[in-house]
Amino acid sequence: MTTKACCDGGLPCRSHGSEPGGKVIELESFAGKPALPCYEIGEGDKAVIAVYDIFGFTENKRTRLVCDQIANAGYRVILPDFYRGTDVLKEFGTFPPAGGIEEVV
Repeated sequence: MTTKACCDGGLPCRSHGSEPGGKVIELESFAGKPALPCYEIGEGDKAVIAVYDIFGFTENKRTRLVCDQIANAGYRVILPDFYRGTDVLKEFGTFPPAGGIEEVV
C-alpha cells in the first residue's frame, strides 16, 4: 500500500509547524569510529527510535516533522543518521537512479 506521507498532502499535518523544532546531537562512538549524528526532540520516560526513509537524514525535513509530532505526544524521539551523511539523493542525484534499481544493488 502506498501513502502520501512524503508529499505535501500527507503527514504530519501543517498545524505542527513547517520547520523541525529539535536539534542534532552527536553520540560518541568507539574504536575510532566517527560520531553518530542524531536528531533529538522531546522529553519523557518513554522514547521512540525513529528511522528515516530512502531520502535520508537531512534531505527530507518531513521525517523530522513526524518526529516532532511524536514528541508532542509526550515522547523523547531520537532519529539516528545511520549512514552518517550519505543518502540516495547525494549519491545518485535522483530517485530512482539512472539505470534503475539494478545499478544500486
